[in-house]
Amino acid sequence: MSIEDCVHFTHGYDRTPSQNYVGDVPSLTVGGVTIPNMNFEDGPQGVADGTTQVTAWPSALSVVASWDGDAMYAFGKGMATEQYIKGTNVLLGPMINLARVPQGGRNFESQGEDPHLASKLVVHEINGIQSMPVSACHKHFVANSQEYQRHYVVEVLDRRLLWELYYPAFAAATDAGSGVVMCSYNRVRVMNGSQAMSGDTYACENPVTLADLKDRMGFDGFVQSDWGATHSTVDSAKNGLDQEMPGSDYLGQALLDAVKAGTVTEAEVRGMATRILTTFIALDLVDRPPTGNLSANATSAAHNKLARTLAVNGTVLLKNDKKTLPVSKQGLRSVAVIGDLSTVTGGGSGHVIPPYVVDSLQGVSDALNGRFPRPANCTLLKGVDFYQPGNPSVPATSAQDCCAQCTANSGCNAFAYEASGTCWLKPNTNGRVANPNVIGGICAPLPPGAVNVTYSDGSDPAAAAALAAAADVAIVVVATTSSEGSDRPSLALPAAQDAYVAAVAKAQSNTVVVVRSPGAVLMPWVDDVPAIVATFMPGQEAGHAMADVIFGDANPSGRLPLTFLASESDSWLTSEAMYPGVKDPNGNLAAHYTEGLEMGYRWMDAKNIEPLFPFGHGLSFSSFVYSDLQVTGSVSPTSSATVSFTVTNAAGPSGSDVPQLYIAFPQSAGEPPKLLRGFQKVSMGPGGSARVSLPLTARDCSIFSNDKDDFELVPGSFGVLVGASSRDIRLHGTLSVHA
Repeated sequence: MSIEDCVHFTHGYDRTPSQNYVGDVPSLTVGGVTIPNMNFEDGPQGVADGTTQVTAWPSALSVVASWDGDAMYAFGKGMATEQYIKGTNVLLGPMINLARVPQGGRNFESQGEDPHLASKLVVHEINGIQSMPVSACHKHFVANSQEYQRHYVVEVLDRRLLWELYYPAFAAATDAGSGVVMCSYNRVRVMNGSQAMSGDTYACENPVTLADLKDRMGFDGFVQSDWGATHSTVDSAKNGLDQEMPGSDYLGQALLDAVKAGTVTEAEVRGMATRILTTFIALDLVDRPPTGNLSANATSAAHNKLARTLAVNGTVLLKNDKKTLPVSKQGLRSVAVIGDLSTVTGGGSGHVIPPYVVDSLQGVSDALNGRFPRPANCTLLKGVDFYQPGNPSVPATSAQDCCAQCTANSGCNAFAYEASGTCWLKPNTNGRVANPNVIGGICAPLPPGAVNVTYSDGSDPAAAAALAAAADVAIVVVATTSSEGSDRPSLALPAAQDAYVAAVAKAQSNTVVVVRSPGAVLMPWVDDVPAIVATFMPGQEAGHAMADVIFGDANPSGRLPLTFLASESDSWLTSEAMYPGVKDPNGNLAAHYTEGLEMGYRWMDAKNIEPLFPFGHGLSFSSFVYSDLQVTGSVSPTSSATVSFTVTNAAGPSGSDVPQLYIAFPQSAGEPPKLLRGFQKVSMGPGGSARVSLPLTARDCSIFSNDKDDFELVPGSFGVLVGASSRDIRLHGTLSVHA
């Protein structure tokens, strides 16, 4: 293979006219072997970048909230199946940066705040992705913790933090055989105590972190830059970058020129190309080239069903006073749905265009009245509108088509059709006004026995409260989103949403609040409502999944993958120097990780701060009891221990629980009070029991020593803590560790 052939693969072709993928490398025949097109496409929630006819899955964080490896595998395989149909052979995901910044713009794409949780779940997701002829591309290596000034910020952190917090998920992805890793935009200053091991070096040319990746973790795939994250030719090629994306500013002709000048060796370039090609060969991507195209329809009824299942599995019941949930359908006469309808996805390269969205109103109406079919007989009223701001719309070809779509939606009782092809769906005939540009319509009424489902967007809190007061139960949806490129300004929901929750809570004692968010949010009304459900970004089946849980068709089993703070002042990021960063003497914006290991629930435990809802928290309609803890064996460099206990469904319906194993290091180790080291999702019927056994290894009981530049087993007596969350510890034991 000529040096020119090698360089063919070391850069992208910036969306050539023959391709519409976010990144691509054209096919090339080398020595009689044709290397197929390398088609790269976002992202961590499905086929993105403006592509249509794809499934808008729940966000990665939503699926991670299931704490379920099988769900992660199905999620990965589902996404990869659609990528393959679309002609992609490298899926740009999963995103495995920890949610260090609570308001981080890409937290919805992440695996949460804990390295053990992320490490265990990402393996299943990668296995699911690579069960298809598609490579995973895990990202962003490394310490890509914030979107604010992400192209320039210097992330300043100790080597111990890298190995104990921010590297483990990348090491797990390496062990899972992920083919590609994407390096990040930010710069990284690696510290060993007070000494800097690297300068303020961009992640895609950082000699310390990339050597850790390839030499210490053993990653043998190829390193690809984030789009526009390459900043040099010589340093990038020598320090570990294999492929520039999306263009060829540094690793195209400039790389050939560097070889001629002797600043980069031919062997180094051949090594870059070899890693790229051997990855494609190892994952069978050469023998199974992409056959699809971006215009293909990748959706299916099976994937719609899976999207709903995944959204249900990731739903977290945060609060359920007086057993408000599930709401019994028996004898239910009226339900008021209030608030946001459309917020179900995040933005940026992780945004997926939904083929449809089941909003909250439709989800509730289908759950309660879907069994009552209606004929598509509508009374048409030319020039009449039922003006109700915030109503959902669908495309329609005529007023009759609008009638048919409204009739099929059990929450729709009236509509307004615009000649432009927009059909506005209305829950009732309120707000009747003259409008010569529309044709209004009133659908045939629901038959006797149907539940009256009403809707308000909440813009008038008093009207929303009145609607709620007239109903048997109020379902209030609050929502905020975020996007790549910026962080949320705060953890607060929009003030108008807090206002309508407060108003409804005063008017209706049976109020259920559903929170859709890209991460943690504040809840100033938490004590005023009896039931709260969190769904993160639930995707196209949001309304159905929500209704499945609220009305008891599904027993919630999700658990929080990150901490919900009671106040922003409780955050571990206690200074501007920590986030968003301050200018250092060189004029660079630097974010200092001075919280050390105390990030997330570790901080809350170390400082004895009560969270709004703790890491690992999630309720069920069942009552689970833990008993019979046994710690078998001890840990040494050559032996592991096993922690076993019994979980019993003592009351309630069939359900699933997620018992969690934490350990407490001896104080001399300098670790936070407790660390997650195991979990397992178990399912059982009423009165059933499951015996859970979780291993503890030498690595689990080790800390990273900067002096030794390696992990060091900590001898002594460890606490063994088993519970339903980081703050709900139910069983205690001890473990002996021998060095």
